[in-house]
Order: sequence, then C-alpha cells, then structure tokens
Amino acid sequence: MKRPLMIILLYAMISSCNRATRTNENATDTLEKESTPLLTTLPSPIWSYDYNKDVAIKNRSMSNDSLNPLDLINLLNAENGDKLKLDFVKLSDDTIYVKMDNSTYMTQEMGTTGANSFMAIATYTLTELNGIKFVYFDFKEGDHAIPGTYTRKYFENRKVPIK
Repeated sequence: MKRPLMIILLYAMISSCNRATRTNENATDTLEKESTPLLTTLPSPIWSYDYNKDVAIKNRSMSNDSLNPLDLINLLNAENGDKLKLDFVKLSDDTIYVKMDNSTYMTQEMGTTGANSFMAIATYTLTELNGIKFVYFDFKEGDHAIPGTYTRKYFENRKVPIK
C-alpha cells in the first residue's frame, strides 16, 4: 500500500516542478508525453451546469498541480461525445487556446443555452490549470455561439466576450 502512494507522490512532485509556459508548435507533442490517462483517474466531470440556476457547479476539487491541458480537454471531449470536440492549440502566459474544427452542432443545433453551458463548463474546467485565467475558443461563428476569449467572470456577468 505504501509503495503505490510513494510512486504517486513522487510523480506529483516531479510533474509540479515541470510547469512551464509552452508557446511553440511542439507544445502538443511535449504535453502528450507528459499526459497521464486522466479518464482512468477522474471518473466524473470537475464542473457541470445547472440549467435551472443558469450557473456552473463544481462537482469536486482537484489539486491544480496534477492537472495538464490535454487531460482536461480529453475529459471534456469524453463527457460530450463526438459532436463537441475541442483540440488543444497552445498555452501562452495566462491563456489556453483551443479550437473546434466542426462547431456546427454547438453554434447551430444546441441552442443558445446548450452552447453557453458547454462553453461555461469548458472555461471553468480549463481555468482550473495553474496560472490560466482565459480560454480562447477558435471556431466558426454561428447563431448560438461566437469565438473569442472567455473567462469565468464572463459567465458570471454575461457580458460580451473579450475580443
């Protein structure tokens, strides 16, 4: 019992010392090598959406040092099936950049509430990363969602996204 715990603690210490801003094209390759299989360690979403109250709800707390962008994006993608798929682009300072190659379902078919809830959950989940305050969504604009930079405060205040 002590050996697995020691291995986990050692991994956590090593990975927490390895946090660096990644802004080059090789960031995805580096993150893939560092990524642990989140779906086996995180069976439930970190954030969900309460449609009655129109707010994001935190399901559980996580150690921010144990999180990485690819794991969180994989978790979001697993929760939302094939119709809503985010791809990691890069980290830069306090912003994570993600894109959706096929955003038609979100922007045209889910309705404003559905698109808003997906983007809120994604924003709250991705801003769990240490130092990340902004999420830049890159996708083709539609009737129910527009690309841009979003923060938790946006979803609290429902203001126009930062351009």
